Amino acid sequence: MAGQWKITRKIAELRENVMSLSSDISALAKAEIEAQKRKAIMGSVWGGLAAVFAILTLVLLPIVLGFVLIALGLAPWLAFLIVFVFFAVLAGVFGLLAKQKFTSIEPPKRTIDAVKNSVAALKGEYPIEEG
Repeated sequence: MAGQWKITRKIAELRENVMSLSSDISALAKAEIEAQKRKAIMGSVWGGLAAVFAILTLVLLPIVLGFVLIALGLAPWLAFLIVFVFFAVLAGVFGLLAKQKFTSIEPPKRTIDAVKNSVAALKGEYPIEEG
């Protein structure tokens, strides 16, 4: 009878350990994702700026600048070509800044490793430590 209580106690301990491990992995995932959130926000800001300037490229400002260049003595086709190239370059620069921020976001590597190790331990395999 005493052996049965030991098994019951060990099962309860195992259950608590698994729940604690699951909670710890969840907290680790949350911490890693929180660290990457700022990069995602900055990437969104730069992407938003790229979108704003791309819209401006298609709407009013190039027309105004084109007419200003015409008033300065340039041929109409040359004036509007200069304006188009200027705004296209501006949109490209902001787009590259957004891409740079988004590509620097990394997956939660430690969380993935912890989950892999937990699954391996539950299967009775030797956990694989990765950096």
